[in-house]
Amino acid sequence: MITLLKYAGILGSIYLLLVVLMVIFQDRLLFMPDKKYYSPSDVGVSAYTEITVTTSDNIKLKGWYAEAQPGKQTILFFHGNASTWQWRAKDFEPLIQKGHGVLLAGYRGYGGNAGKPSEAGFYQDAEAYLAYLQSRQLPLSAIVLYGESLGTGVAVEMATRYKSVGGLILEAPYASIAETAAMHYPFVPFIRSLIRNRFDSIYKIGSVTAPKLVMVAADDRVIAPADGKRIFEYAPTPKALKVYERTSHNDIRAMGGLPDVATFLTAINN
Repeated sequence: MITLLKYAGILGSIYLLLVVLMVIFQDRLLFMPDKKYYSPSDVGVSAYTEITVTTSDNIKLKGWYAEAQPGKQTILFFHGNASTWQWRAKDFEPLIQKGHGVLLAGYRGYGGNAGKPSEAGFYQDAEAYLAYLQSRQLPLSAIVLYGESLGTGVAVEMATRYKSVGGLILEAPYASIAETAAMHYPFVPFIRSLIRNRFDSIYKIGSVTAPKLVMVAADDRVIAPADGKRIFEYAPTPKALKVYERTSHNDIRAMGGLPDVATFLTAINN
């Protein structure tokens, strides 16, 4: 009996240590930046110009920009947690060929940019890119916010701050990071209350009045497909939902997502 209690105590101590370490290092589990800088030639694109913006806390960030043809919208794209904007550049070339503008936002701490990733920091980054587009005389109505995975929380926050943006596209969105963490780590007690960078999109989407396209991967194992459907349900009209069967988290654009984005852009431009 004493031996069993001893082993139970050891296992309990290991479990407690694991939980404490997860709480302390949760930012490393959420933000997984590729810190290396890549040039357009490194990833095989030529349609973009590298730009630099300065955030309100004085961090200089690089992003890539392709200007829209007259009368076409510009997409402001916020990528996911384990990639960089550079590796998403090629995906948007078909939209650039159709005349749409694309600004790929580089976050702090990603792709050679200075700074440390955080929710508040990402919002400052996003505002700097919006300010850049506005400095080029682009009205908000010509800007469509596009978030991928982690970036959906950034896009939703910007859509709540800038009500007159032309549209909002959410690819594989989550309800909140706290909900996603609870799905992946059900063994951590009270995990929802322990999350620092929350990105609570589910509580914000109801105030977004811009036209919305929500894209959900039916076989997503990273973010629960039900989260995207809840985001759609809570969102006011106008809105559209696309569910991609037999599609995993990173494959939406390859499985028909990009043509659906082009259709959405055409619809909201008419």
